Amino acid sequence: MKRQGLLIAVLLLIPAALQAQVIAYDFSALYQSAAPSVVLIASDSGTGSGFLVSPFGHIATNFHVIRNSKYLSVQFPDGRKVNADIIAVNSKYDMALLKVNSSLVKQIKPLQLLPEEREPEVRVGSPVVALGSPLNQRFLMTQGILSKVDDETLLGDFLLQPGNSGGPLATMDGEVVGIVTAILNPGEQGVFIGIGFAVPIENAAAAAGISPF
Repeated sequence: MKRQGLLIAVLLLIPAALQAQVIAYDFSALYQSAAPSVVLIASDSGTGSGFLVSPFGHIATNFHVIRNSKYLSVQFPDGRKVNADIIAVNSKYDMALLKVNSSLVKQIKPLQLLPEEREPEVRVGSPVVALGSPLNQRFLMTQGILSKVDDETLLGDFLLQPGNSGGPLATMDGEVVGIVTAILNPGEQGVFIGIGFAVPIENAAAAAGISPF
């Protein structure tokens, strides 16, 4: 009877454990919360990604996304496509700050940058998500863990492709810890694999003057 009772208990616990595992890896709420603030950036040289960092229309991205561009626009996930102005750049940290009319973002909540006092929480093994518009796709999210963390670099196995540049790298709480910049170890025939690279948000924010937004 004891063995039978134990077996019944195990059978009852397994579905609950599986359900808990599914919930733990469900990123849908995070995507629904963060995606409205992520934009597709179109320039003379191609496309990249960016994200809203203030209620005044400031958008963060990479410098190399908008470098030497005469034409510049941003597209929101709801389909709106508008012109944007460059208001700050910093090539050292591959950082740029754009601006659109604040009336266009009244209904959009800017992404929250990780507070300085919580920077020690960002460490190797921390789960992160990257949002952006790689290749011919729009507003995708990938996930992974951080493999290296230092003052200049965030490396991880979050999947990136050309076009992700300038998008946010965020925690499971949706706080931005870095700006996606590059892909290391390019594979064959134009398919990129390996390690993703991001600039820590404290460096990027200071470089473009986007704190204390």
